[in-house]
Amino acid sequence: MTDVLFMNFFGYDLIIWIFMIITVYMYAKCKKCANNLHEEMQPFFYIPVKNELSDEVTEIPIETIVKMREKSTKNYSIFTNMIAVFPLLGILGTVYSLLKLVSDSSDVTGSFYGALTSTFWGIVFAIFFKLLDSALTAPLMEENEKDVERFLDSKSSQEKAKK
Repeated sequence: MTDVLFMNFFGYDLIIWIFMIITVYMYAKCKKCANNLHEEMQPFFYIPVKNELSDEVTEIPIETIVKMREKSTKNYSIFTNMIAVFPLLGILGTVYSLLKLVSDSSDVTGSFYGALTSTFWGIVFAIFFKLLDSALTAPLMEENEKDVERFLDSKSSQEKAKK
């Protein structure tokens, strides 16, 4: 079975594997940005009764947090869009292999295997990255968004209190 999966590796499947490597890089970049924002927000101590920030956090400029959130959100958006492309790459590989079959019917088995392996790798990588996203990245992104909103709300209420 393994030899069949890698039969088309140097054909269209190579494009899917290269895209997978780029997605891994984008995942790492997304995770790093999200972790940096999370670490920046760690000293954030929110007291619901008093609606106050700790002194450490009041020193952080709002612009810094907003820029970090924008960068994190942008990278996450790119990562999730890349996940959505994997099934499309698999389908495109299938169509490409079947078109080769129409133009040259001498290699029916190779074209058919190429079509199946492209679909296989597209679906496998889409599932893998979607699970990775839902288990690791999405919860951190949601937590960061809530922390930033609380931070911005508290900063604006502090500024209103000063006036």
